Amino acid sequence: MTMTADLHAAVELHLGSFHLDVDLEVPAGQVLAVVGPNGSGKSTLLHVLAGLLRPARGTVRLGRHVLTDTTTGLLLPARERRIGLLSQDAALFPHLSALENVAFGPRSTGTRPRAARALAQQWLERVGMGAQARHRPGRLSGGQQQRVAIARALAAAPEVLLLDEPLAALDVQTAPQVRQLLAEQVRASGTTTVLVSHDVLDAVVLADHIAVLHEGQVAEHGPVARVLGAPRSPFAATMAGVNLLAGTGLEDGRVRTPLGDWQVSHDGAGPPAQAQVRPGQAMVLRIRPSAVVLGMERPEGANTARTTVRWVEPADGGVRVRLVGPPELVAEVPATEVDPAWLRSGAEVWVQVDPRRVLAGPAAGHESGAVVVPG
Repeated sequence: MTMTADLHAAVELHLGSFHLDVDLEVPAGQVLAVVGPNGSGKSTLLHVLAGLLRPARGTVRLGRHVLTDTTTGLLLPARERRIGLLSQDAALFPHLSALENVAFGPRSTGTRPRAARALAQQWLERVGMGAQARHRPGRLSGGQQQRVAIARALAAAPEVLLLDEPLAALDVQTAPQVRQLLAEQVRASGTTTVLVSHDVLDAVVLADHIAVLHEGQVAEHGPVARVLGAPRSPFAATMAGVNLLAGTGLEDGRVRTPLGDWQVSHDGAGPPAQAQVRPGQAMVLRIRPSAVVLGMERPEGANTARTTVRWVEPADGGVRVRLVGPPELVAEVPATEVDPAWLRSGAEVWVQVDPRRVLAGPAAGHESGAVVVPG
């Protein structure tokens, strides 16, 4: 098993108008998924951890070893950090066989050639590429090349593995297989890992914890199940497949939102509304698309609003209707309840959500409006 240690980074970096300010820790042997919209600083953070970028201030520590410290001017070169980096581009040496590509890592750390090749063959067997050991990358498919790249990264026994969208370039048939393989091998090796991805499945299958970056800062973080089960930031809500409606808590347990003062009711399974809603505090309401009911006539009861259909698209068992914002809600409508009167862009409709199907919680950051995960 790989020798591993806690990874801690507290860094700031300025790149033009972009400002990265992150403080995070990954316990030894665990996997942190870093997610966020394009331009939020995910890859930049990985490059700081790898020693490819010097932060303006801060430190990067691996166990008791300091890798970066701007107060002393220390920036340990990337080659001396025992940190592996795997991206969507397998970046194999085209003139070397799969075996020699994997053996390169152990050899670069001082392993004798014969032992390095033996270790490389073991890793190729573990990733299902033993029979292709003598093949050069040009003879391998994209999925096969990424399997070899995984073997090469782990054969070098890094103390930390950085994964930058490692499955993004794979097709829909190959990605699930490589995802599962990567999860198995990272767990088996016990390597402390930081994963950057846009895919919720990568976080669910691979990670213990998740950190959501927004404009260079951590908007929310915690165990994967907790963050995706009760997201507080727009991007996490998008990944989790829920509408996120921002507002302010009121004294009576309601939340003032752009759609009006909405109620949160106790359904016997969760905390009462007064325990969920904090008066005066920025709140978010989490609403599943399946809980959003649409109709042409104004409904009776709470949590209603008038809005407009932006577009309609097919979904499993019905249609998905995206509504004009702000806030931009999405509703999932069963085929049996689809009404041609509003099955078109520009139609005026009424929205209603049962208070028992609304979950309230404190907001993360300063987001506003509603966000939904398509899909």
